[in-house]
Amino acid sequence: AIAMSDLQGRLIYVNDAFLKMWGFDHVSDVLGRPVNSFWERTEQANRVAEILSEKGNWIGELTAKRRDASQFEAQVSAHLVTGSDGQPVCMMASFLDITEQKRAEFELRKLSQAVEQSANAIVITDIEGNIEYANPKFVEVSGYSLSEVIGKTPRILRSGEHGLELYRNLWQTIKAGQVWKGEVHNRRKDGTLYWEDSTITPVFDSEHKLVNFIAIKEDITTRKELEDAERDQRKLAEALRDTSTALNSTLNLDEVLDRVLENIEKVTPFDAAMVLMIKGHAVQKIRQSNNLEKAIHSGVTGNTQANLINVPILQEMRETRQPCLIPDTQGDPRWRAVPGMGWIRSFISAPVMIRGQVVGILNVLSGTPGFFTQAHAERLLAFASQVAVAMENAQLFERVHHLSVTDSLTELMNRRHFFEVSKIELERTHRYHRTLSVMMIDIDHFKTINDTHGHATGDLALREVAGRIKHSVRAVDVVARYGGEEFIVLM
Repeated sequence: AIAMSDLQGRLIYVNDAFLKMWGFDHVSDVLGRPVNSFWERTEQANRVAEILSEKGNWIGELTAKRRDASQFEAQVSAHLVTGSDGQPVCMMASFLDITEQKRAEFELRKLSQAVEQSANAIVITDIEGNIEYANPKFVEVSGYSLSEVIGKTPRILRSGEHGLELYRNLWQTIKAGQVWKGEVHNRRKDGTLYWEDSTITPVFDSEHKLVNFIAIKEDITTRKELEDAERDQRKLAEALRDTSTALNSTLNLDEVLDRVLENIEKVTPFDAAMVLMIKGHAVQKIRQSNNLEKAIHSGVTGNTQANLINVPILQEMRETRQPCLIPDTQGDPRWRAVPGMGWIRSFISAPVMIRGQVVGILNVLSGTPGFFTQAHAERLLAFASQVAVAMENAQLFERVHHLSVTDSLTELMNRRHFFEVSKIELERTHRYHRTLSVMMIDIDHFKTINDTHGHATGDLALREVAGRIKHSVRAVDVVARYGGEEFIVLM
């Protein structure tokens, strides 16, 4: 569109494009009208006229107002026309409707802002995978600056935890013009690992030629950590439940402890583990699981028995009743390696407590520094509680068994158990063609002792005679209280 105005700012000429652009039918509808009436902001139009008078030309953008009051954006190029004498004659301007261009610029700017401010990392590469653009979120997540990644490929993020098959499948998919989706474990610039949910989309030009790839990457590290934590908790619950089943199905301590060590390994992998029992100041290994027997000699878990005084960590734990975690034994002044355990680099120990007393210790060991964490220590404490139940059950069983086969007064074998043992011994003599002897012993005039001195003294006499008989026979002989003041010996 082209228009001319006099020096007072009234139109004196317009072309057909001007009429069409502003929505008028005839030239007579616009000639003589002030120029500023065709613009949305009259004060801005007046300012343009002032600039023309001062400088002779002006180029810029204005919002125009059509006949029907609708608006459009116009690019204006105006200048002051002078005569042969150099004096201004009129003003002339050309106009270009840039509404669609401005709308496209707005949409492009909006899209650009959306990409720049996206909560997801966005990367654009060429068809060879070289990075052409990355948004600020990518810089934040990866730790690389934009200048460090432009021209590079996303291979700089590889963690080394995925096989080549994953990347081969990715490239085959996007090169074929298809969208690829997957979860990838990547490595930041500082070396830390993170998970991302990635969608890579091929981009085609107007001729359907592949020109770029756009990758939208969501950082799902927190979600994966929560999933891992949930999975670990589920595995821990299953392992503890399995151990509880063993506790309820058998009173065999070795069998239960083996099950405990197996279940610990399901949730806390180790190179070796052991259960220790404390008696006084001595600590004795009663069960172990060793995964390094092929690589290291059988003594990897140290001596069978040791003194607590020589193991300060265990002594401290016995006093504090709290688990002990040493991520790296070489960097912890509390660690003191005992013979056969110098290979250990990471260590957890949890107290086994019965009725508030530390009666044992549960250890897990690794040759890898930094392998165990506080979470592992908390898990181990749960298993230590189950070891305590197993030990207490075993002790109670031994006590009940002892009471069932022992005469409470003399501490000798009782009559019922004597017959059970005698049957086995008799069968053994028949099998191996050997002989055995049975000797009956009683106390003469025992009733007189009770009648004269009382039953308490009679009980002392029974215990004294029982002790003398026990010490008068061999260790392999069987001595029992047959009943009353009668004793029986199987030799």
